[in-house]
Amino acid sequence: QIQRGRDGPLRPVVEVGAGSGHLARLLNATGRLSPPLVATEPFPEGYAQSEEALFGPGFGDGLGGVEAMRDGEAIARHRPALVLCAFMTAGEDWTPAWRAAGVDEYVLIGDLGHGKGVYSLNGDHGGYERVLLEEVSAELLEAGQAALEGTPCEGAGYLVAVAFRRKGRDVV
Repeated sequence: QIQRGRDGPLRPVVEVGAGSGHLARLLNATGRLSPPLVATEPFPEGYAQSEEALFGPGFGDGLGGVEAMRDGEAIARHRPALVLCAFMTAGEDWTPAWRAAGVDEYVLIGDLGHGKGVYSLNGDHGGYERVLLEEVSAELLEAGQAALEGTPCEGAGYLVAVAFRRKGRDVV
């Protein structure tokens, strides 16, 4: 339902910073998104190889369908119903630009414990309501499950999914 705009036409969900596009492929495989989720990544080269190196042979499933573009370009081109970002680049916050572009809703998924990915949770999201996605968060791996020694996941804290919805927007 979230993909239907106020004027009726369906709009895509856009994942920004999608890496190899693995999450987008998993979500699209459910068949519940129409149009399908669009995966975007500013520098997709090398993601399949790095995932295979971290997680073992056969994990990297290629870059099929990942559009090479930055988040602002993706939002301007696709006019998404929702922006999804899992593990935003540490030390960066792309959300002010999304709000300035008038995005109705965005979802951040990441590590609450160390602030990687969702460090902007407690910042000013002027005009947007913060909604913890409890059902989604309950399905994410906890620190002990996600921590893989010698990988970027090592020492991860609690993983959460949080939506930021523009105030005054009807959610159906």
